Amino acid sequence: MILMYTDTEIIEYYKNHSNTQTSKQFNISDYYLTKILKQNNIQKHTPKESAQFYENGAKVKFNKQYDEFISKVNLEELYNFYKTNGKNDTLTKYNISSGILKRVLEEKNLKPLTAREVIDINLVKKYGSIEAGRHAVSQKMIDNTDWETRNKHLKETCQKRFGGDSPFSSSE
Repeated sequence: MILMYTDTEIIEYYKNHSNTQTSKQFNISDYYLTKILKQNNIQKHTPKESAQFYENGAKVKFNKQYDEFISKVNLEELYNFYKTNGKNDTLTKYNISSGILKRVLEEKNLKPLTAREVIDINLVKKYGSIEAGRHAVSQKMIDNTDWETRNKHLKETCQKRFGGDSPFSSSE
């Protein structure tokens, strides 16, 4: 029994499936699939794009999860929570993947946290405020510094570079 499919049916299926899945579904060779795509000016999936379709249409499942999440969530509340609590707490509270959070931020034109903001959030979590956290971190650095070794190294460097104990020893 030979089943015939139109190019349109194959292309529609191909949009949400990998090269291999499409070839198997329609019992056609990869060569024939490529030929159909070229004739219809459709770019063949890259290996990375094809990988998104495995696990029975992972991309389709992801899109469905994203659409369900977006329909239920208050974006303003989500973004405010994200800005004050960071990525990991947001993922936990809303029970979502980092891919969904990333897509929400991109598609809704919401600014992701900067590295400085992430540091500040962690300082507040650990020390109660940004100022207290910065003070504790700088105090820890001061306490952990071996001042004798530091000063000795500083003098050696100045001696090599400037011929004396300080940059002012240089003739320049």
